[in-house]
Amino acid sequence: MSTRQTLKTQKKNLISQEDTDKALLILESLTSFYDLRLPDGVDDILSVLVRSILSQATSTKNRNQAFSNLLGTFNGDWNNVRLAEPIEVEKSIKVGGLAKQKTKRIQNILEDVFIEFGECSLEALKKKEDVENFDYLSSFSGVGPQSAALTIMLGAKADICPVNTDVLRVLKRLDLLANESGMRAHRRVNSMFPKTRLKETHYALISHGRTHCVSRTPKCADCPLRFMCSFEI
Repeated sequence: MSTRQTLKTQKKNLISQEDTDKALLILESLTSFYDLRLPDGVDDILSVLVRSILSQATSTKNRNQAFSNLLGTFNGDWNNVRLAEPIEVEKSIKVGGLAKQKTKRIQNILEDVFIEFGECSLEALKKKEDVENFDYLSSFSGVGPQSAALTIMLGAKADICPVNTDVLRVLKRLDLLANESGMRAHRRVNSMFPKTRLKETHYALISHGRTHCVSRTPKCADCPLRFMCSFEI
């Protein structure tokens, strides 16, 4: 990439004061419009991570069934899953699709975790910093920034905004994201919105994306963000 192209890309990725002002206005508008229920409990970190892998390319219903089958088959013991024959794990999660691929990812992660901590548990991460935990989880094959962020948000009380398809769609329609995805989108979103309200931002944006700013037939007429949005069917 030439120096000119590099500078152009860097400039495009810069977050302006206008961006942060708009992001705050979006957050305030959505939190006033929706009665948000933020989860305040803490889940088992490893369980959240495995569920996120099982979520890939399937429905929530099938994900939940696959996770339940996995726990039932191996008595809720992740070490049993680690040591199992891959075909047995595949059978237990078949309902969620991509069983062979997901089995390999899950067992590889369990093996790495066992080597790192001496047990199939990630609870030690609760004593570490969010940035360190995010980087550690993102290093696993098959774990993208959304899964890593969701895992530490639900499992380690991290104030972070996982960027899923709902968040991407809403912010692209509001012109706060262009073609960013993956890590670039994660970094941009988590830099634009208030640092102490990132979890709230996640739930506000997914609430909007699932009720009003849906993919095919968005409800633009009664959208609380219509006054700042250029997208309308």
